[in-house]
Amino acid sequence: MKIRVVENILKANDSLALDNRAYFKSRGIKVVNLIGSPGSGKTSFIIKAAALLSERGLVCGVIEGDIASSIDAEKISSAGIPVVQVNTGGGCHLDAGMVKACLSSLPLDKINILFIENIGNLVCPFGYYLGEDLRITLLSVPEGDDKPLKYPASVLDTDMIIISKTDLEKVCGVRASSIAANARRIKKDVPLFRISARLGTGMAGAVGHLIKFNSTRRPT
Repeated sequence: MKIRVVENILKANDSLALDNRAYFKSRGIKVVNLIGSPGSGKTSFIIKAAALLSERGLVCGVIEGDIASSIDAEKISSAGIPVVQVNTGGGCHLDAGMVKACLSSLPLDKINILFIENIGNLVCPFGYYLGEDLRITLLSVPEGDDKPLKYPASVLDTDMIIISKTDLEKVCGVRASSIAANARRIKKDVPLFRISARLGTGMAGAVGHLIKFNSTRRPT
């Protein structure tokens, strides 16, 4: 009985996610689901990426997911990026219904790329399709090089990996190349980029891939 309930919940989410996907496609909006641990640099990546995309004439919007507070949404708003905050009150991931409820609060007629910053977590968000085109996993240098091995879904069920905070390699004693090697052990052909949002290094390549990516993602 419990299994049927879980299946029904996931099926309901997938149905809403497909509705979201159709809605975004009808408006020509590319959607990016950004997943990573707390402190992995998701907000910093979005702000830097939005600036680079703006140089190409592309306007970004953000759905900002957090358990509590509007701290990150305020940072994004102060950068001049349209943003709507979602607080789950303890929930460990966003779902398609939460995303759908946000859409009326964003100027979607002006947005080309919508970032969904998911709750900081390397487990739960991977089970929920939101209607995105592209799923990106952020793995930061301060987290260590073992995360791909401990959380294989973060590599297997993503379209792109970004290794962030590479400017902290010497401070943390962790090499981005070791994180990359462990990720390749799980999924050898996953697109992988190394960045420092603070310094701006590697951002152009990551953003370029984001723009060129052609979606085949659907509920799993």
